[in-house]
Amino acid sequence: LQSFICNSTGTLTGDVIFTVSATDNLSLKSATIKVDGSIVENIDLNNLPLDWKLTTIQDYCLCIKSGGTPSRGVAEYWNQKDYPWLKTGEVQNNVVVEVEEYISSEGLNNSSAKLIPSGSVVMAMYGGGTLSNVAYLDLETTTNQACCVCSDFKGIINKYLFYFLKQHDIQSLLKFFI
Repeated sequence: LQSFICNSTGTLTGDVIFTVSATDNLSLKSATIKVDGSIVENIDLNNLPLDWKLTTIQDYCLCIKSGGTPSRGVAEYWNQKDYPWLKTGEVQNNVVVEVEEYISSEGLNNSSAKLIPSGSVVMAMYGGGTLSNVAYLDLETTTNQACCVCSDFKGIINKYLFYFLKQHDIQSLLKFFI
């Protein structure tokens, strides 16, 4: 099904919405879904149909981490073109094929920056107007600490996760948990 939804042109072909409501203690209570034009409302998440499963992204991404920023005060850490370095401002619900800045091997080794594999899915956790924006990495890169990176996928196609997150209003869901 995921392969069908993510067709060869890389666009999301299914019509899927997902909203949730919460109780006073912030536990998920109900959902509304729309698939192929049919809306099913007030789904009791505690009594799902037998062939449905409520999961989290963590169930499908074996590696979830954030990046880091080498010290700007050490010139040797920057612009050596050793490793691309992605900022949340570049996470714009897009496929990332190039970045604006680079760090050196020294910058990578002397900071909390981590090398992120191509094919990872990134979500901006905070930053000027970028909260909940997503990106699909079409290059190996490092990221700043405001990027949440999902990689090492199990049971889900990485591009499907990207298009799923891109299509949904994740920021409105965050109000239940922040």
